[in-house]
Amino acid sequence: MFLYIAFLLGLVLLVVAFAAGYRLKAKRARRREKRLVQAALSSFDNVGLPRGESQNQEIDPRQRAWDAQVTLALLTTDSSLCRHIDVGGTSAERLALIEHTRKVWYNYGKKDPFFSVLTDDKFKLEAMTAEAEQEFYDSGAWDAETLFKACERNGLIPGVGGTIVDFGCGLGRIGEHLAKKFERYVGVDISRSHLNRAEARMSINGLRNVRFMLLSEYLDNLVPADVIFSFIVLQHNPPPIIAMLLDRLCSTLRPGGVAYFQVPTALFDYEFRLSDYLKAPPSHGGMEMHALPQHEVFKILERNRCFPSEVVPDGKAGSLGISTTFLARKAAS
Repeated sequence: MFLYIAFLLGLVLLVVAFAAGYRLKAKRARRREKRLVQAALSSFDNVGLPRGESQNQEIDPRQRAWDAQVTLALLTTDSSLCRHIDVGGTSAERLALIEHTRKVWYNYGKKDPFFSVLTDDKFKLEAMTAEAEQEFYDSGAWDAETLFKACERNGLIPGVGGTIVDFGCGLGRIGEHLAKKFERYVGVDISRSHLNRAEARMSINGLRNVRFMLLSEYLDNLVPADVIFSFIVLQHNPPPIIAMLLDRLCSTLRPGGVAYFQVPTALFDYEFRLSDYLKAPPSHGGMEMHALPQHEVFKILERNRCFPSEVVPDGKAGSLGISTTFLARKAAS
C-alpha cells in the first residue's frame, strides 16, 4: 500500500513538473515571438517605410507585403495587445483631456515644430537648414498621394471640386500638396503656434484657397466636407478624444464623401483608464501615443453611415504596435 501511494505521489509530482516546464517553455516562446515582432515593426519609420529607404527609392512591394502579413500573423496571439481602454467620458472630462493635449502641442510648436511632426534629428529647430525644411515639406507629397491611390484602388472618386478638411494639419506638410488638388482646403490643428507657421508657408506658396482653424473654433463651427484626411495625428490624443473627434469628423461628411485617416488600433502593453489618467496625467510634457480599438472605429463609421472600403495596417506606430489606415465612404443618401 505504501509503495502504491508513493507511486501515485511521484506520478502527480511528475505531471506537475511537466506542466510547469511546458508553461515556462510557452512563456519563453511568447517572449521570443514578441521580440521578433517588435524587431520587425521597428524596421519601419514613422511614415510606414522601411528604415533607410526614401519615398523615391525602389521597393519590392511583394516582399514588403509578405513581411507585413507574417508580422501581423505573429501579433494575433499576443495578449499584451488586448488591454482595457476607456473610450467614453463626460463633456467636462473630454475638455480636460483636450486642454492637456493643447498645452503639450503648443509648447512643441514654439520649441521644436518640425521635429514634433517628423521625429528625425535633422528636423530639430537647432539643426534646421533651408534644405532640411524643403525636404520636410516635400515628404508630404507621398502622404497626399496615398489618398488618391487608395481611392483609385477602391473605385472611389474624391471630390476635388469640393472641400477637404486636413485634421491635425500641423505645419501644412501634407496640406500644401492637398490644397493644390482641391477647390477648398481647411486645415485644423490644436496648436496656434503650428498654424501660424502653416499659414505663412501657404502664403509664400501663393495658395489662396486655404483656411486654418484652431480645434476649439472647428468644434464650435464644424465644416461640411467632401473629404476628411488625418495622418499621424489622432494617435497623440487619449482614446475618448480620438473617438469624439472621429465621430465629429465623420458627421461632417457630405453624402458620398470620403474619410481617409490613420490611427493606432492596438499597442503593446497599452491600457487607458480615464479616471487614473485624469488623476495623474503625464507630466513629462512630451508627445503621447494612444490607440483606439478597431471595433470602436467601426462603430463610429457605422453610426455615421460611413462604410469601410479599405482597412490597411500601415506601420506608423513603429515598434509600439499596430497602426491602421482606414478608407471609408459615406452613404450617398
